[in-house]
Amino acid sequence: MAWHKRWIRPDLATLFVAGDISAAELKLLLETAFGGWQPDATVPAGRVPAGVTPPPQAARIILVDRPNSPQSLILAGSLLPITGSQDLIAERAAADVLGGLSTSRINMDIREEKNWAYGAYAGLTDGKGPLTSLIYAPVQTDRTGDSIKAIQADIAAIRGPKPITPDERGRSIANSVLALPGEFERGSAFLSALERNQLLGRPDDYYVTAARRLGALTTADLNRAVQLFGTDKLLWIVVGDRAKVEPQLKALGLPVEVRSAP
Repeated sequence: MAWHKRWIRPDLATLFVAGDISAAELKLLLETAFGGWQPDATVPAGRVPAGVTPPPQAARIILVDRPNSPQSLILAGSLLPITGSQDLIAERAAADVLGGLSTSRINMDIREEKNWAYGAYAGLTDGKGPLTSLIYAPVQTDRTGDSIKAIQADIAAIRGPKPITPDERGRSIANSVLALPGEFERGSAFLSALERNQLLGRPDDYYVTAARRLGALTTADLNRAVQLFGTDKLLWIVVGDRAKVEPQLKALGLPVEVRSAP
């Protein structure tokens, strides 16, 4: 009850509504249902404390031993100097080229060309505060180390000798723009968009202008944005059979910490 009085209260609340109803009709219903809702004056409102950003660390590997695992699950990420409240339209478009689409660099390399995994992904996490990069790849056990090495090479290439091309930029933008109508087929999608705009401090017309803003992104914009995805601070987490995987990981030259599966 004490927690409820601190947090579930009208002075902290925002109500989101999407549906076939006018503002006047809605206000009448809300006044009837919530007009008498008042915070407890004797209880201060809850406040979320400011987070403490951990210092960056050098790249390393945590191996979680899962004996007889039929494959290895690779996860990796690092804290980035960006927050979800920033305008990251270029960064997310660049992330799609690197690892967010079926035609992305990492997926085409690990899945289509090398056939080491059914799929591989790289992108950005979500939320209001500090974001991290994210890599996800379930791979065959005997190619665990090779897969990490290949992903490292893909990231190094897109940031340097093999930058994003106009064709890749076009596919990324087209995917995002053409997906917009399908994302708003239901009322719940409109509701989620309203909530997301509020959470991230976006203007109300964010999605209305999204197609135009995406179309204005240049290949140079995406190549600047993709520089976020470095490898020198990545924390790699590998879940797999230690006996088969650890020698592969040690060959990568990164510190390896072994943990037992819970």
